Amino acid sequence: MSKMNKEELNKKLLDAAGKGDLEGVKKALKAGADVATVTVNRQTALMRAASSGNLKLVKYLAEEGGAGADIDVPDDSYWTALMWAACKGNLEIVKYLLGKWGASVAIEGFTYGQDEVRWSVLKCAIASGNIKLVKYLKDKGAR
Repeated sequence: MSKMNKEELNKKLLDAAGKGDLEGVKKALKAGADVATVTVNRQTALMRAASSGNLKLVKYLAEEGGAGADIDVPDDSYWTALMWAACKGNLEIVKYLLGKWGASVAIEGFTYGQDEVRWSVLKCAIASGNIKLVKYLKDKGAR
């Protein structure tokens, strides 16, 4: 990976994060990828990792990769890593992002289409079908 340019390394990082590939993420970062890089929709590696469902990868990016400082940074649709994890029904990642990093349950995103639809973290959890996650988020003040 060391012979790749920065743009290629950043793409490798984002691709690996989206696949839940911890080793691929480590290699990309070690080779010089920027943990703060984003996709064309402004999704971060942390968002993609949260969506992949790999808790170890989320922890690595937040703690070792330095992505924890940007825990509530939104993508173009104002979705955060917490919202991506909630929509995938991943209670453990949601607990980690809330408990360790204090992610906000108050942020709302939207989806594009004929009509703009607002999404909250709670609405994402409900859509995932994970009842334990819905209860947990309600207990944490999500609306």
